[in-house]
Amino acid sequence: MYLCICQAVTVAEVREVAEAGVRDFDELVARFSLGDEDNCGTCLGMLEGLIEESRPVMTGSGQQTGTGCQQSPRRLACAGETNQGGIE
Repeated sequence: MYLCICQAVTVAEVREVAEAGVRDFDELVARFSLGDEDNCGTCLGMLEGLIEESRPVMTGSGQQTGTGCQQSPRRLACAGETNQGGIE
């Protein structure tokens, strides 16, 4: 599924980079040329959600269990699925 149609950037591409540790919004925007003056910028809100979901989830014992995407009940754009709110 595409995150940014203007730049042909997929959710999977952004998720891969974010899960590898690049979770700074501005860095991801620059890396993928998102929302610049020549593009619409509608992808930026979804990018914030992907960053949040890529953060490791900590258990009560302080251990990481994976990413927020894997643990999220809303599953915003996880693996190209939609959540109950209809966001793709």
